[in-house]
Amino acid sequence: MKYFLVCLFSLTLVFGHEESWYLERISSHLIIGDLDGALHDNARGLAVYPASNELQAMMIRVLSARGDSGKALDLWKVRHLDNPYDPKGDFSLVESLAWGVLRGGGEGSEMHRLMALIGAYLTQDHRAVDALIDQLHSTNGMLRAQAARMASGYRDGKLQKELFNRLLREKNWFVRLELITSIGHLHIIRARAKLKEIIANDRTAVEERAVAITALVEMTESLEEDELDELCTSNRAGLRSLACSLAMHFHQVGALDRIVKMLGDSSPDVRVMALNTIHLLDAPLQPEQQKAILSLFNDLHPQVAITAAWVGFNLDVDLAQSALKQWINQGDASTARFAAGVLAVSGRNGLKLCYELMKKHNDPLVRAGLALGLIRNHDHIKEAQEALGDLLSSGEEQLMFDQGYNPLIRVLESNEVRHIPHIHNYPQVVDSLTRLELLNTLSVSGAVEAKELIAGFLKTKMHIIIGSAAQVLIEEGDLEVIDEIRSLVDHPDERIAIQAALVMAFVAKESGMVGRLLAAYDRANWEMRLTILEALGHLGAREVVPFLLAKMNEPFRLIRIISASSLVQCLYH
Repeated sequence: MKYFLVCLFSLTLVFGHEESWYLERISSHLIIGDLDGALHDNARGLAVYPASNELQAMMIRVLSARGDSGKALDLWKVRHLDNPYDPKGDFSLVESLAWGVLRGGGEGSEMHRLMALIGAYLTQDHRAVDALIDQLHSTNGMLRAQAARMASGYRDGKLQKELFNRLLREKNWFVRLELITSIGHLHIIRARAKLKEIIANDRTAVEERAVAITALVEMTESLEEDELDELCTSNRAGLRSLACSLAMHFHQVGALDRIVKMLGDSSPDVRVMALNTIHLLDAPLQPEQQKAILSLFNDLHPQVAITAAWVGFNLDVDLAQSALKQWINQGDASTARFAAGVLAVSGRNGLKLCYELMKKHNDPLVRAGLALGLIRNHDHIKEAQEALGDLLSSGEEQLMFDQGYNPLIRVLESNEVRHIPHIHNYPQVVDSLTRLELLNTLSVSGAVEAKELIAGFLKTKMHIIIGSAAQVLIEEGDLEVIDEIRSLVDHPDERIAIQAALVMAFVAKESGMVGRLLAAYDRANWEMRLTILEALGHLGAREVVPFLLAKMNEPFRLIRIISASSLVQCLYH
């Protein structure tokens, strides 16, 4: 008996175990994260059973889990040399291959890591959480900021804890803004005390305080009277501004007396917030309260005086119009544009003055801002369309909507945003998004020149705001201009036609664009090829899986990473 067991043991060493034994051991290694052990046992199994489909498939999974996507793809090619892709049988294997490429992308250059991060985020898979956490600890500020921004899309407890811990020690201003914004979206309650500390700190930048106030309001579920009183009487201007924001958010009409008292606050920012709150509460005002608002028409700070005129339209129309007309005609450029923006949202009582000033003013941005008010109210539409069209066709300066004077008023202004490290071409992105919104306004209003302006925009500007990165930055909107863009997919100018097809893919998600995009790929330049690959993933068309698999074998790492991201999106669609 002893001799028999010795012989059996020797045969086992020579011929190996059953195939199932290797598969079970490899699976166990993968479950506990022992990738080296999995690779070792997989290699042993293939040495004994080299033709085993199961062990070959397992080796692809092991190599992909290790981030060794090159070898995994080589093995896939050998395994499928004569066999086409099977959507059902090969689903999990192709998924492993794609994630292997994304994992490997996290170790390359800054651009490779960024695209791998965006690719993982767009999959909406739980494995993206680990990628986000890894990049929150990156030494690169751009990657930390992008990871913080994307984290708001995942309600994962571990990720939320990392966001809060990162905020406690983060020094980079841009990253802090993204962290605070995501913390607000995710309602991370443990961060309330830290946000209050940021708001109360006199050394906090204006932008960071505004973001912190928004985040704190967003996560606040109820407001106690005692808490509001404490904020209203705080010796910190930031906390007094927070009191106004909370009163607006919860529509605390009972707080009106306390808010009116803040019209005499020493901080102009608090006075503006108090005026905004009074306007939105829309409660009956006592004569003394009305007098307090009208007195601010002569405030030394333009943002306060102009905001007071806006609120004062309900009290004394003639006086409010006179004040705004003076600011538009005699103020500096930025002040005039702010006053024009206020007049444009002052309702029908301000339309006659809107039209009068739009016809006479020399500043095209003031004229366009007033034109927006006329178009919204269906008044003098043709002349307003001309003013807006003149601004868009000139293309002489970059544009933006600015809310710096008053968070409730969007002012059409010269683009003064700075380059920021985590958003490529940020000033150009802001300009393009602003122009797209203005084009949408023209299209909705039925402007005859809209189609020509849209074609020019597609040719020169649209490429800046399409692609996966743009999808992370902006939400899809209900754009009427889409109907105009759809009509341009057959434009004789191929650049306009392909840009139109990309917009229809990214914004409208029209699956009919797949064929057009595939046909354009080989003729496209490098950047356009990357965008086409991203668009295919956004469409989520299963029929492009073989095409994307082929692109994952290309020698260019960025092509492989974007193809892998799009592939996962197609599989999950």
